[in-house]
Amino acid sequence: MDVDPVLMIYSPTDFKQFPFTLELTNPATKSSYTNMLSVGIRQSVRNGKYNGQLIEDTGIKSDIVVRARWSDLQPNSTTNTQYDRIADNLSRIGKANGQADTMFVAEPLTMEAYLGDFKFGAEVSGIEDITITSDDGKKVFGTQKLTLDHHNATISSPSIANDIGTQRIAIIGSTKGKQIVKTYRTVRVVPTDEQRVHIATTPFTFNGKSTSVGLFNSAETAPGDGWNLNNGKWIVGNGTLYNNNVVTSFEVFMTAPVGTQVSLNLDVNLDCEKEFDYLGLLTKSDNKETPWTSYSWYQWPKHCGQGSLPLHHHH
Repeated sequence: MDVDPVLMIYSPTDFKQFPFTLELTNPATKSSYTNMLSVGIRQSVRNGKYNGQLIEDTGIKSDIVVRARWSDLQPNSTTNTQYDRIADNLSRIGKANGQADTMFVAEPLTMEAYLGDFKFGAEVSGIEDITITSDDGKKVFGTQKLTLDHHNATISSPSIANDIGTQRIAIIGSTKGKQIVKTYRTVRVVPTDEQRVHIATTPFTFNGKSTSVGLFNSAETAPGDGWNLNNGKWIVGNGTLYNNNVVTSFEVFMTAPVGTQVSLNLDVNLDCEKEFDYLGLLTKSDNKETPWTSYSWYQWPKHCGQGSLPLHHHH
């Protein structure tokens, strides 16, 4: 991958050599060593009046055409009037269809909640009803009425999960029976302090999920791609095929007085792909990563098989 030299000659201001081009070029053979670039392709399917038709097959039939002006095409132009005119058109359309005042802002995109009633804050406007469902829409957790004015609201519903762990939800806003907003959030459902393992007085042995042990996946990891219990064994994915870039973990929530020394032993029989799969142990205190005071063996990133890992940690 390289920049066409003709472009650099034609417009040296806009087109320049990639950084380190000279350093990555063999002076004898003139061959270069550069990164490969992969480009993902997404197929665009239209809805509405032309529902189901592919854009690349039928083109785009727009109601409004916003063309560039001469000033937009000048080299090093600091303005683009197209954006302003597109915004003006969207504002006019929004006022005509009543959606100009619609707003729903709820951050962060990954929330944390306890088992039981679920609630979060949002800035809303122009929405009459909020419905919280599972991300696939098959389960409705709760609904709530809102006023149409611009205000900060507390959105609440009955429990969205039976266990601690990662739960994905869809938030749907509607007005006059018509859906106008749909957005997704990832919720980390965690135990209360009372539900945590009181490790100073209660020995703990991992035995799968419980009120103090949850299965957590990253926002990009689907539940079926993470840890799953299959015939008495915990496997990633279905045990035969698994996706790339899966980040999945079991989290054990413990509590103990300050200064408590915790000893942990992991006896693991791990079947993995060497130099590719990574199994690690991470400890946090008050949501901050804390190191183990000592450990005698920790080779999992490059080790597949059976091993024992004694660890000691001061809380």
